Amino acid sequence: YHDTHNGGALRGAVAALQVILSAPGRDPLIAPVDSVGVFVFTGIAPDTYTLELHPSPLGTDTSIFAYPGGKALAQLSGLEVPAGQQVPAVLELDLQDRGTVSGSVRNAGVIAANYNVFLLLTDATTDTDPRIAARRMTQSMRATQSDHQGRFRIGGVEAGDYLLVVCGPGQWPSGLWEDNGNVDPRGLLRQRIRVEAGVETGADFLLRTGAVQIEVVNASANVSNLQGVLVPQPNSDPGQRRSVSVGRRGQRLDSVPAGAYFLRLGEGADAQEQPVFVPAEDTVTVSVSLPERPKRN
Repeated sequence: YHDTHNGGALRGAVAALQVILSAPGRDPLIAPVDSVGVFVFTGIAPDTYTLELHPSPLGTDTSIFAYPGGKALAQLSGLEVPAGQQVPAVLELDLQDRGTVSGSVRNAGVIAANYNVFLLLTDATTDTDPRIAARRMTQSMRATQSDHQGRFRIGGVEAGDYLLVVCGPGQWPSGLWEDNGNVDPRGLLRQRIRVEAGVETGADFLLRTGAVQIEVVNASANVSNLQGVLVPQPNSDPGQRRSVSVGRRGQRLDSVPAGAYFLRLGEGADAQEQPVFVPAEDTVTVSVSLPERPKRN
């Protein structure tokens, strides 16, 4: 690997790299790039391969970020690997046409470490099928975690319009989308940003979250569960919506961004809605009544 823009040096937010080796009909292989730009694959079957350079999965739980990060930073096709031979390969990386996104995450003014940050290309949502659009956004997604100082940085980003989403620790990327086909990714906070070539774009997140405790007033009766949603009121970020499933024991929602919401439960004759205001660093209690099941004769 060679960085033509930085004189061959690995530096900054693109220092964590991996190379993916692939060939038709074979499972891809992955090798890390070390601090001097060297990668090695061993025990490879003879074939014609393609090499792609991508950012490595970042964060303390690397299983969260098992995504190649969109378009490769560099690519080499038609690499012939004969049996019993060692084949040299050089991937030329030029970051002049790419930018960087950096920022910080704080919750109630306190450093928020290990919060997950997802960078989603908004152009990927143009498909009319919401599920296909969500899949395309995931395939082009870049991701990282805030460090012990609450800072994050994503380098080698293609120029374009993006949605930057911050979620709590342990949020699996698939949780950004609901099962109802809604393509709008969810998160604690979101920002729309534009990345320019050769420019570092800053984006800071100042979170203020609370909790919602849903209590059932007729819990002693034979009641049915209700599905619903906690949805932000107009002029709020629609990405902060939360799905709910309320049974006789109620439900608690933690890490809800402070603000005004509607709690909508059930449908048809069982539908109910009430306004809810979530205070920062506190819990609001909401009382609901669940529909009672018909008594058996």
